[in-house]
Amino acid sequence: MTLEKPDAPFMTESELAHQADLCVPCTHRAEPLRHVGWLCT
Repeated sequence: MTLEKPDAPFMTESELAHQADLCVPCTHRAEPLRHVGWLCT
């Protein structure tokens, strides 16, 4: 279960989910939320 492992190991799923809400405008990219989440802080 590590196929979608983010590049940022310090980011937990809870944090990613929280970031996803704040990163809505950044999700338009082709990359998954897990990958864009930490990029849109």
